[in-house]
Amino acid sequence: MCRWRSVLNYLAGLVYGDGTLYYYGKNNEYFTYIYDSSKEFLEEVGKLMAKALKVKYTIVKPSRTMRYYRLQLTSKKVYEFVKKLVNIRP
Repeated sequence: MCRWRSVLNYLAGLVYGDGTLYYYGKNNEYFTYIYDSSKEFLEEVGKLMAKALKVKYTIVKPSRTMRYYRLQLTSKKVYEFVKKLVNIRP
């Protein structure tokens, strides 16, 4: 199996368990989010995605009072592939 397909399958599992897909129609933007309390874990996942899928990622803490971080990918192709795998409707 291709490395990028394995990575996308892994990402789909993460999204299904601790993430979400979001389409912002006004700006035609596609977001794939993964939430976790470990910033280090999300950094490792982000590096894996960036290397295998050639996408950029961002890790943010939604607010100072929240106890979790969010990994954000903004690729339409990634969004559509993950959506197909986990069968999530926006």
